[in-house]
Amino acid sequence: MAYAKINSITNANMAKVNNAAKAALGKIGSIDAPASGADAPVTSGLIGYWRGSEGITTDTSGGTTTVSQWDNIASDRGGEASQTWHMTQSTKAEQPTYDATNKLVNFAGGSTINRLVFDQTKVNYDTTYTVIILTDISAIGFGVHLGGNSVQGYLRTAASLQSPIYRHVGFTMWYPPYDSSDSDLTSNTNFDIIGWSWAASPSDASGLGWITGRHLFLEDEDADPGNTTLYGSPSDKPLYVLGGYGDQTTNFIAQDIKEVMIFNKQVNQTEVTAIYNYMNGIVTLDGPPADLDYYGSA
Repeated sequence: MAYAKINSITNANMAKVNNAAKAALGKIGSIDAPASGADAPVTSGLIGYWRGSEGITTDTSGGTTTVSQWDNIASDRGGEASQTWHMTQSTKAEQPTYDATNKLVNFAGGSTINRLVFDQTKVNYDTTYTVIILTDISAIGFGVHLGGNSVQGYLRTAASLQSPIYRHVGFTMWYPPYDSSDSDLTSNTNFDIIGWSWAASPSDASGLGWITGRHLFLEDEDADPGNTTLYGSPSDKPLYVLGGYGDQTTNFIAQDIKEVMIFNKQVNQTEVTAIYNYMNGIVTLDGPPADLDYYGSA
């Protein structure tokens, strides 16, 4: 009888322990799970990844919902490990607003200064990088997407997709015009993929690339050679200001940003296609058509 009681107690207690362990494991799994979403479409070399659907810290003071921090989730989405640097802005008046319904970070443009800043060591003339932004542009003044501490460092576009500009080491890339209905960023009603690809410390424009829609344009293959110039701005100008540059007070770009990716390499066309397919699955993309007739194409 004593053994029967001991066995009965032991079995009952073990069942309780097992159930408790399962419950605890369920809670731990819930806590440790990523906030949302799958891995990035391209993870090799991915050091910065920001999604409008997660990692947003808002400031609701003054009756407006603005973004004070946007978390870098590259490590959580299969990118390079230990990339914990985030975009931040402590000044309320310079924080972009947040559209929680559509999961967008809104930059007002015009004379309104909206900007987020991040680690200054990641994007510079002597580093290899690719910057890709999924954005819906409503107005372009000077058109700076990513800048530094002065007008001598930035990545920008004009109103048309054939006008990418890099300014550290001073390169300017101009692609020949194509169908204006496909190239005017401000007339589009949906999102565009805009990107810049840079080889560390380039001596000429052959180390530059431009990404729009599904296309990776390379200076030495796809650009009009007569329209790529070097105008000699100072070289050591890190880029770390999303939405403008440090001392600019007018003509910020007006845009709603859905995602930002930064790589420590130059991406290739296969990777651009993967990014395009992924982004076209979460928003409707504008931009140039698949059969675009550009310089160097068949």
